[in-house]
Amino acid sequence: SSSWYNKDANRLIPFNTPYANMKWQIFSIYKIKTTTDYLESEFENDDAYRNFVNLIKGRCIKDFGVDVQPGDKILTLSTCYNNSTRNVIHAVLVEENPTTPPVQEPITESPTTITTTTTEYVGH
Repeated sequence: SSSWYNKDANRLIPFNTPYANMKWQIFSIYKIKTTTDYLESEFENDDAYRNFVNLIKGRCIKDFGVDVQPGDKILTLSTCYNNSTRNVIHAVLVEENPTTPPVQEPITESPTTITTTTTEYVGH
């Protein structure tokens, strides 16, 4: 709803991993019939990238005034609205702070001793 997307604080997505703390600025929100053209991730050149950004910005329900340039990283979130329509959000990376990944201790295996007993039956 417009009451949600008109609040500046709602258009910033914090996304943290063990390797970086990131902030993404939403620049496009829309509903669309099922398609995959908004999922492009590789571009032949800067013009192809600009065309993609223009495509997804052109679908947006509002001009958020966010500048997206070639080389910028884009986060795409997509979920079902109904059987044939998707809700889509695109955001551009505006801040990334590397973190020190957690130290993982090597896995050590304790020796296992297996004792077997053989019983021989000698009978009549």
